[in-house]
Amino acid sequence: RPKTLHASAVAPMRTAPPGPPRTRAFVSFLRTRQLKKLERAADAAPADGEANMAFVKALAREHPEAALRRIEAMAPATQAALLEPLTREYFKALVATGRIESMALDDVRRRLFAATGAAATTGAVWPLS
Repeated sequence: RPKTLHASAVAPMRTAPPGPPRTRAFVSFLRTRQLKKLERAADAAPADGEANMAFVKALAREHPEAALRRIEAMAPATQAALLEPLTREYFKALVATGRIESMALDDVRRRLFAATGAAATTGAVWPLS
């Protein structure tokens, strides 16, 4: 007659832990790949406002500090052409990084008002800090 093992004597079957670490790594890989693709498109056409905004928005979600640097480094003509959406993304990134607390809002307001009329002819309005 074959021996039967008591349930407590049988080692539980080992299974792989749930997928989050692997899933997170894969999602991170895909995000990085998408960011690089958007960056190449924006760099290939610096005057293309749509490509630049797509990259800045995606970058701000993942790396707000890098988005601030990207906006501040844009050519004055690109800044002027994208004033409203760039301003929105700039403020979102300032909030996300905590830098909004150290901003002089009077300076921001003055620069924005000046930019609406003269950014295309007088040069850059960024950085706001």
